Amino acid sequence: MKFVCGQCWRDGQVNEPDKALKYCTAKARHSWTKERRVLLVKSFEKKKWVVVRPLPFSRTYPQQYDMCVHVMKQKKCHYIGNCSFAHSLEERDVWTYMKDNSLRDMQQMYDMWLTMTNQKQTH
Repeated sequence: MKFVCGQCWRDGQVNEPDKALKYCTAKARHSWTKERRVLLVKSFEKKKWVVVRPLPFSRTYPQQYDMCVHVMKQKKCHYIGNCSFAHSLEERDVWTYMKDNSLRDMQQMYDMWLTMTNQKQTH
């Protein structure tokens, strides 16, 4: 799991932040802000990085997150706005984990993941 620059990601590049968390490491040096970054999760099945969009806003959590029918049919989702259906199994898993652990923010999810992976490495 890692955060990358959203502008670079759209251009097919994977650029992480500089040490100061002010810019991405690309030559363009895009500003590193919460709105511009994208959370990626490694898909073992697809053997590539997959985007996990922020948890869809709702006053009450759904019982479970369902897969987007457009994505399931191997097509792009054409929903204008934020589709509240998962666009990958990885996204559905992350959203479910966030729901079960009362995490609303991608940074909280990332911090918890870092804590969990660091604990696994030290034991």
